[in-house]
Amino acid sequence: MKKEITGTLLAFLTAVISGLSIFANKFFIIGLDSTVFTAIRAILIGAVFLFLSLYFNSWRKKENRKINWKLLLFIGIVGGGIAFLLFFQGLQLTTAGRAAFLHKTLPLYATILAFLFLKEKSVKRQLFALGVMLVGLIAMVSSADSA
Repeated sequence: MKKEITGTLLAFLTAVISGLSIFANKFFIIGLDSTVFTAIRAILIGAVFLFLSLYFNSWRKKENRKINWKLLLFIGIVGGGIAFLLFFQGLQLTTAGRAAFLHKTLPLYATILAFLFLKEKSVKRQLFALGVMLVGLIAMVSSADSA
């Protein structure tokens, strides 16, 4: 139970930091090419994590032989490259609030994909919260169309 609470707190902290970063990114991305911004951001993040990996000595050749590097590269390109490129291009064209809300609908897609591919079950509370999120999304999009 303690691990679950710790995991939940870390996920919440991640959500707060991620939410704040969307508004900060809106200021940085104005007037920049989103492709360049995404590339520079990825290079900086990659360099930081490479340094941390080397510093904490978690980079061992024996362990890394088992890693499927092609799959890892694919995940990085799709999940890290294309996803953020599309997000930052969208962020240039819409408000930070709308972009943040749409970005935070990720649990809806993750839940559907986890159900389909991993056969995970969702409890009623989670489904209710996802339903509220979906209703809010529909209300937000429909109010933007009428404005």
